[in-house]
Amino acid sequence: MMSEEANTNINGTHPEEQTTAKRISAALNAFLHVFDRQLKAVLTRKPVRFILYFLLGYWALGSDPLGLSTASDKAISDELARLGAYLAPSPPAPITVVAIDHDSIEGLHNQGKGWLTADDWPLTYVDHGRILRDLVLSREKPAAVFYDIFFEKPRAISGDMTRLGRLLSRLQEQPEAAPLLLSGGGSFMPMSPEAYQALGRPPLAVTAWEGHGDFYPLHAPLSTGGDSAGAANAPMAATALYQALCARRGQNCDWLAQPDQPNLAVQWELVDKPGCGSSDAGHAWARVARDLFNMLGRAIGFGDALQPPPASCLPFHQVRLADLYADEPASLRPPHLKPGEPFVVLVGVVMPSMKDYLPSPLYGLIEGVYLHAAALENLQRHGASYIHEHDITSISQALLMLLIAAAMHVRRYSNRTINRILESEILLVVAIRWLAWWFLLCAVVVALYCAFYLVWRIAPEGWLTLIALAPLLREVVLTTESKYDTQQGERHEERTTRSHGDGLDADASDTGTDRKDQCNSLS
Repeated sequence: MMSEEANTNINGTHPEEQTTAKRISAALNAFLHVFDRQLKAVLTRKPVRFILYFLLGYWALGSDPLGLSTASDKAISDELARLGAYLAPSPPAPITVVAIDHDSIEGLHNQGKGWLTADDWPLTYVDHGRILRDLVLSREKPAAVFYDIFFEKPRAISGDMTRLGRLLSRLQEQPEAAPLLLSGGGSFMPMSPEAYQALGRPPLAVTAWEGHGDFYPLHAPLSTGGDSAGAANAPMAATALYQALCARRGQNCDWLAQPDQPNLAVQWELVDKPGCGSSDAGHAWARVARDLFNMLGRAIGFGDALQPPPASCLPFHQVRLADLYADEPASLRPPHLKPGEPFVVLVGVVMPSMKDYLPSPLYGLIEGVYLHAAALENLQRHGASYIHEHDITSISQALLMLLIAAAMHVRRYSNRTINRILESEILLVVAIRWLAWWFLLCAVVVALYCAFYLVWRIAPEGWLTLIALAPLLREVVLTTESKYDTQQGERHEERTTRSHGDGLDADASDTGTDRKDQCNSLS
């Protein structure tokens, strides 16, 4: 009689355990075989494959893995905006930007001999008062003055803020004084109640906002009580200045007062003058061709670094603070305007030490006051037809469905010669095929860019990601559908061959029966 140890194999596994494992393995293999067969049967249906393709594309559109889609979308949009600025330079706008720079402070202080009491930033409240008084009472009579200096809270080193507040109150009581707007910060960075009261509760414009991405809202929350919970929507600096221009011109701009206006997509422009933009088509296209070559080079890591134009190419009048007090003072009015035509003034600090810089697609890092001026220039040039933010998620999904449906119904050429050329692995043929494909994609991108920005006046987000899905559709959908078409053709050919063979067998059987009948009749 064998012992229990003898019934154990060399691996220490009992025979009953081996039998159970084999049964489980056989059952699992059978299940996988049935599942694979059923899955293949389901995938032969085009609606099922369409749904799978759409889910893949929807994931690519909405997931934004590692932020790559957003980054690539912004990079290409910036390049297109840059090229568009060179192709269509803008006329100068009725806007003047006064820059308070370090050289102006040193020159106006003049080692204690000038009228400016401070020899460096920050200025004293007396200095601010002198600058504001000279601007709002200027003989050139601007429609409004925006002072982009944020008086967040009283500062003892700058003097008595209430003195500045009394001066501002007296200025606003004078009928010949231009309306004055001060920087009010925003809901998350408000002016303190002490500063707001000391300045005499002046008119404020929003200069700090969040939650709008790269867009410029026309209204944003503003708090004057130091509590963001009590913030209410107020006009941005560009909005308030454009309203002042409309009022001086006698235009109806009531649409600006609506708080639900879409965000402005700021378009950075070049002024039409030598060294900046040019209305000459040959010069503009030569610059665009050079930029396209550099853009392609940067894409593969060999292009020249981007060289932004100087800030003097912005389409508005720019003067330094010291130039207004020179022996021959600079004009506050933009030189292209006729006497009596309205204009507005923006005053800001232009110093690297202030670190008040924002990225722009055309000029690189640029001072914050220029962002408000650029947004105002867009409103001045386009009015209610300004290029605005628009959500095209539903449109992108519909276009994705159309692209998938089109790719699924593309048929191979019946001409075998053409098929051999298209499927050739010769390097030259492959290169030509891919260049043609990318040229088509670039043409589609440019066409959609013109349609969105020039016709529909919208700046959609994520539309370039949809274009980037085209190669995915080409590789996944066309390849998969070609495989299923080939399998379907092979099955059809097999059925045709089988039915043809069955017909031949039937004919042979009928022939043999006829011969047998003839022999019986002869006998």
